[in-house]
Amino acid sequence: REKVAHEVKANEESMIKKQKEIYDNWKLVRDQQLQKYYEELQRNARIEAIEQTKKDLEQTEESLFFFDNFNKFETEKEVKKREWRKSLPRTNWNMKNFPMNKYYKKTNAPDGERKIARWEKREQKMGPPK
Repeated sequence: REKVAHEVKANEESMIKKQKEIYDNWKLVRDQQLQKYYEELQRNARIEAIEQTKKDLEQTEESLFFFDNFNKFETEKEVKKREWRKSLPRTNWNMKNFPMNKYYKKTNAPDGERKIARWEKREQKMGPPK
């Protein structure tokens, strides 16, 4: 024990100095990183503010020159409307004209009446569900 206590006393000052140096270096690196992070945040905030002012200026310019650009807006609106109409199906949703598979198409019997489907015949025969 005495040997350990003697060794500790002999190296105590150098170990304390080394620990202080390590802490000081860590503090410097930490301060540098925090400063770098702060500058990056400030830069991003400035960029965001510039983009916002650009948007605001574009909106004010659009409102100021609205009547100058009115014809252009009207033509754009017509083009969009034409494109939208082209996207709709050509049929007017009249199911008689809608192409269907012959198997599923309701056909008329020779006397002009509509043929009764098998499920309808079955329901008539069995009665309503219980």
